Amino acid sequence: MLTSALTEERALLAAYAATVAKHPDLRKQLSGYVRRHEEHLAAITALTRRAGGSTASPSPTPGRTASPGPTSPVVPDAGGDSVTALLALEKAATAARRTNVRVVRDPEHARILASIGACESAHVLTLGAGSS
Repeated sequence: MLTSALTEERALLAAYAATVAKHPDLRKQLSGYVRRHEEHLAAITALTRRAGGSTASPSPTPGRTASPGPTSPVVPDAGGDSVTALLALEKAATAARRTNVRVVRDPEHARILASIGACESAHVLTLGAGSS
């Protein structure tokens, strides 16, 4: 379950990085979301290490997102459509965190995943407000 959460956070960071690469004018608007997802990734990585798991691939350094690779997300040509695409990813992440919290057994993991889910839910509200 933590590995799934790690993968999802990495995918969100890759989507933000690809969006900013294609639409540099959105960098300032999206920078806070990127920073918070980097913090989410770091928190889940720490949980995984404490649980004796592997993070499978290195996490980005704080302040730097992963570079879009060959499997980068497709970013719409219009900036507004790109934000709408990020909004859909944030909604999916929020739903995934709710599922994670329901199935996780460790109370500390549940607390951290619930906090991340709450933040992603706030992203849905604020990204949605900015794209209307």
